Amino acid sequence: MKCHATLPGAILLVLASALSYAQAPVPFINLPLVPDATAPGGPDFTLTVNGTGFVSNSVVNWNGTALATQFVSGSQLTATVPAADIATASTGWVTVVNPAPGGGTSSVAFFTVTAESSHVAFTLASALAACPRFSGGRGFQRRRQPRSGGSHPVQQHGFYLAGGRQG
Repeated sequence: MKCHATLPGAILLVLASALSYAQAPVPFINLPLVPDATAPGGPDFTLTVNGTGFVSNSVVNWNGTALATQFVSGSQLTATVPAADIATASTGWVTVVNPAPGGGTSSVAFFTVTAESSHVAFTLASALAACPRFSGGRGFQRRRQPRSGGSHPVQQHGFYLAGGRQG
């Protein structure tokens, strides 16, 4: 006994429309990546990519190579970046790829692998000590002037730089 089933044309049209909506969107990366930089020579680390249009089988790429990727939500993915990819100072480029049907590749987000920069800090005292005009312990002194018509000095509001210039 043979059994034949036929679907009316309206049902096929609805089914075809439903399949066209199942296409993956083109992903978009929001900056910053988290973390946004790391030092060279470090261990594997987890990179968090925030954005839109992520699907359960989205893949984070590092310089064009797929990373082990975990889907967190439609707006967040995490991926493990191997230590070999950050062994030396460089700039990595990160993309997210959504598979077909639909899908595509996001725009590029850059990731810096660089040594920490040195921070230079100084205080007013150290800056003045480095300047020959103000070194030697003279620094700032209170300004005193005699009262007009009198012989007793009166303190003015303000300071002058030792050496005669008013500050």
